[in-house]
Amino acid sequence: MKNYSEKLKDQIIFFTREEIEWINKYGDWCDHLAQRKVLPKTEAQRRFVCVINHQLEPKFSHEFIWRKVEKALSNISNIESYISEIKNNEKIIDSNNQVIKSLKKQLSEFEDIEKEKKRLELVRQMNNQSGLVQEKSIFCILCGGDGGATGNCPRCGGNGMEPDNP
Repeated sequence: MKNYSEKLKDQIIFFTREEIEWINKYGDWCDHLAQRKVLPKTEAQRRFVCVINHQLEPKFSHEFIWRKVEKALSNISNIESYISEIKNNEKIIDSNNQVIKSLKKQLSEFEDIEKEKKRLELVRQMNNQSGLVQEKSIFCILCGGDGGATGNCPRCGGNGMEPDNP
């Protein structure tokens, strides 16, 4: 990364020009101190590490700047986590929408079957009233054509249709 301030992304707007210059000049060094990649050699550096570790309150301008850097990096991390969570939720919503679409299709098919059953029942009633011979039902007489609700009807094997008689 060319400048340490690039790590601050859109949070950079909360820093003054002077703070950005200081961050670009000393940011990598301070980051190395914070991550213990380098050990402090002077009393000022040891104090800075204590400020980084929140053992001391900031007193000098560079300590206050670094606290702002920490807060900005924390904000970025939180924003990125939130965005990731939103994307994950969008995937879940898409998946749920597909399930809903499938269920609506199944419901529509079921409603079509129910309509056909009612139509056939009306035809049978009209045939009975007119004295015509009633046709053999195409729907299973045991489960009424719903396959036993769980598809376990012993007569039709769960398909809802009356088995052929030999």
